[in-house]
Amino acid sequence: MSKRRISGLILSAGRSERMGSPKALLKTKTGNTFIKTICNIFEEAEVERICVVANKENYFGVKKEIGRVAEIFINHRPEDGMLSSI
Repeated sequence: MSKRRISGLILSAGRSERMGSPKALLKTKTGNTFIKTICNIFEEAEVERICVVANKENYFGVKKEIGRVAEIFINHRPEDGMLSSI
């Protein structure tokens, strides 16, 4: 039986206006950021390719958190809604 190839997509391009700062970069109880925690879970689940969609404002913060674990893409029009990140 062949191993399944799974890709994961993390949508992180929202403005997080209600939170006051990017949700992806908020710390969890463990001290890791949400984006790092989610990437770690994907890695543990053996997700082969992890893709993160960020906005141009949080791109560098997200990149710093996840390093080379995932590919990062920029949604230049996040105001068009969540589907614009797909």
